[in-house]
Amino acid sequence: MIENLSVGKKLLSNLKKVLKFGLIHLMARIGRHYWPFQKDQLLILTSYRTLPGDTSVLRFEQPGMYVKPETLAMHIDTLLQEGFEIVSLSDWLKKKQRKESLPAKAVAITFDDGWRDNFTYALPILKDKKCPATIFVVSRLVGYHGDFWPGRLAKAVLHIAATEKELWQQPEAASIKELFGELKDLNTISIEEFDRAISGAKIFSDSQMHSMLDDLEEAFKTPLAEERVLIDEVELRGFVDSGLIDIGSHTCDHIRLLDTLSVVAMQEQVVDSAKELKLLAKQACELFCFPNGDYSEQSLELVKENYLAACTTVHGWNNAGSDMHLLRRVNMHEDMTNTRIKFLARIGSFI
Repeated sequence: MIENLSVGKKLLSNLKKVLKFGLIHLMARIGRHYWPFQKDQLLILTSYRTLPGDTSVLRFEQPGMYVKPETLAMHIDTLLQEGFEIVSLSDWLKKKQRKESLPAKAVAITFDDGWRDNFTYALPILKDKKCPATIFVVSRLVGYHGDFWPGRLAKAVLHIAATEKELWQQPEAASIKELFGELKDLNTISIEEFDRAISGAKIFSDSQMHSMLDDLEEAFKTPLAEERVLIDEVELRGFVDSGLIDIGSHTCDHIRLLDTLSVVAMQEQVVDSAKELKLLAKQACELFCFPNGDYSEQSLELVKENYLAACTTVHGWNNAGSDMHLLRRVNMHEDMTNTRIKFLARIGSFI
C-alpha cells in the first residue's frame, strides 16, 4: 500500500512537470508579445540584483531578487529579435504625455534599490548593447555599508550557523527564530525555507526588522564584516555619465508608504528623496518607485504631485491609456526567465 502511494506520488509529480513544460512552451508562442492587434504597448521589465552564478551571495538570495549577467544579456537580445523597441522609460512617458506617436511594442528596463552589482555586472552589458534603463535608488543609502534587512538576516543566520550555534537557543534570537519555525540545524536551511521566512517577516516594518537584527547582532562575540552592497556616489555618477541611465527615487530610506506613516514622514520620503538624488546625480529625478509596491491614497497623491510617473510591483503591461503613476511591471526572476522560452512565457504575462 505504502509502495503504491509512493509510486503514485512520483507519477503525479512527473505529470505536473510535463504539463508545466508544455504550458511554458505554449505560452511562449501565443503570449501577449505576439498579439498583432494591440498598439502603443509598453512592457516594463524589472529586476533587483545582477549576480554571477559563482558568488556565495546566492546561498540565501531570494530567487526573485536577481538575474545572472548572461541572463540579462539574453533578455535584451531576445527582445530585439522579437521586434521590441527598447526605450528610455521617461522618454516614452513624455511622448505619451505630449500625445506623440509611440512604438507599437516598446519595452523599458528598470532596476530597483541601487545595488552595487548592477554597476559591476549590468552596466557593462547595457553599454555594450546601447540599452537605456532606469535605476530606482534609495537616496540615503547611497554609499551605505550596511544592507537591507533580508541581507542582514541572511548574514546573521550564516554567522550563527558557522560560529555561534548556541545563540540560536538564546532569548536574543527568539523573535528571528520564530520566522523559521521548527529548524533543527541552521546549516540545512534551504533557499525555499529562507524565502518563506522573508515573506513571513513582511508583517513587520523595515524598522522593526532592523531593530530585531540589531538586538541579535549585539549578542555576537564578533561583529559582522559589512561589505558595501549598494552603490556609492561615484558609481551613481557612473550610471548617469554612461548617457543611458535615468535615476529614479525609491524613497529616502526604503520605507513602505502606507497609512501608518505620518504625513511629515511621507512628505520627507517622497519629496526629499528627489531633491537628494538630484544633488547626488546632477540629474533631474522624475520617476518614482513604491518600495515593496505599497502605497496609500495619500502617498499616491503626493507622488502624482511631485513626479512624472511611478512604478508599482503589479504584474502586467501598460499602454497609452495606463495610469502613469501606477505603472505595471514584469519581474525578471532568474529561475523563471533563464532560458529564451521561459523568458517569452514570462513576458507574455502568463507565468
